[in-house]
Amino acid sequence: MGDYPVLAAPLAAGETVRRDHLASRSGNLAELPNRTLLDPDEIVGQVATRALPPGQPLQAHQFRSLPLVERNQRVVVEARGAAFRISREGQALEPGGLGDRVRVRFDNREVVTAEVVGEGVLVVDF
Repeated sequence: MGDYPVLAAPLAAGETVRRDHLASRSGNLAELPNRTLLDPDEIVGQVATRALPPGQPLQAHQFRSLPLVERNQRVVVEARGAAFRISREGQALEPGGLGDRVRVRFDNREVVTAEVVGEGVLVVDF
C-alpha cells in the first residue's frame, strides 16, 4: 500500500505538467500498471504526449521531456572532473531533454555523447 500521483483535472496533449496539476491517491502499488510513475518530481515539467483524464495512474510513456537541446543547435559541452572544468562549443546531432544523453560533433569532426543539464548546455563527467 502507498501513495501515487494522479492528475487532479484533465491534461491536454502538449501541455506541461505543473505541481498543481497533481493530486495524491492511496492504493495497492502492486496492482498499478507497469511503468507507473510514483514520484511527482518525475512528472512535473514533463509534457503530455496525449490528452490524459484525471484520477488515473500516470505512466512513463504518457510523457516526454521538454527539449532543452534541438538537433543542429550550437551547444556548450563541459568536461568536469574533481579539480577542473573545461567547456567547448559543438553541434548537437539530436534533440534532448533534461538528463538525456545526446551526441555532439565538434568542429574537428570528433563526436562525443554528453548529458543535457540545461538549455544548450551538456556535460561529460570524468
